[in-house]
Amino acid sequence: MGSDKGLLIAPDKNSPQTWTARAGEILNSVGLISKIFYSVNSKQEVHYQNTHKDIIELSSFIVDSNEIFCQGPLRGIFSAHKKLPTKDWLVLAVDMINMRPEILAQLFTKYKEFGSNYDVYCYRTQEDQPRIQPLAAIYSASFLKKIYAENVAQLNESNFKQRGPTCYIEHANAYYIDFDRGVHDSFRNVNSLEDLDGF
Repeated sequence: MGSDKGLLIAPDKNSPQTWTARAGEILNSVGLISKIFYSVNSKQEVHYQNTHKDIIELSSFIVDSNEIFCQGPLRGIFSAHKKLPTKDWLVLAVDMINMRPEILAQLFTKYKEFGSNYDVYCYRTQEDQPRIQPLAAIYSASFLKKIYAENVAQLNESNFKQRGPTCYIEHANAYYIDFDRGVHDSFRNVNSLEDLDGF
């Protein structure tokens, strides 16, 4: 995209609001979450703190750990787990700017109902084929501990190939909520300027 997506301005707002702030607003709207954290890398840390100093506490930013060698979303998820290893995590990607709070609320309701019976709670959208949505999901602390240990162990293997969260979920005891195309836009990741069309 050429820009830091978390600092872009949400296109449907009359007043300036970054996508980071928008994600926080969506999570706050769920009304069931006691604390929101924001995952950033070391190069983003100061800029994000300065940009959001009036609305986000400095302690709410979790910087990617230098002890975690994977890349992509898993690095942020593992860094959060490392900071608070006994906590389960509801993850929301910053570029899911069209996510509806009621969809996350439904996910959270299932999590509260079944608790530790499942490793992960996530959505599976029905498109041409079922597609797991790993970046609007709840990960248990025990599951994160397990897959983090697996990731560390595999670093020493000669044929190591980094896996994404979807691969781990596919082999987990996961609770899926299936949705049809009617809510597809809520799970739409914005990864190019063309993706902004229609927002």
